[in-house]
Amino acid sequence: MTNHSEAAANALIRADTLVAGYFTGVNILNGCNLYANRGELVGSIGPNGAGKSTLLKAMFGLVKVWSG
Repeated sequence: MTNHSEAAANALIRADTLVAGYFTGVNILNGCNLYANRGELVGSIGPNGAGKSTLLKAMFGLVKVWSG
């Protein structure tokens, strides 16, 4: 099992401590991390309103990223 630093260093797709949302002061993501290495298949699972779609939208520039 790799630690957080190793996963981040080798990632093909990387999001570190992402804070993002649709309106000022209303953060949907608060410190979200995502790392995907070459050849990996990654999924995002969670209940409605957990931020799954917001994470992808933030990574593609469709949602305002406040930091990260």
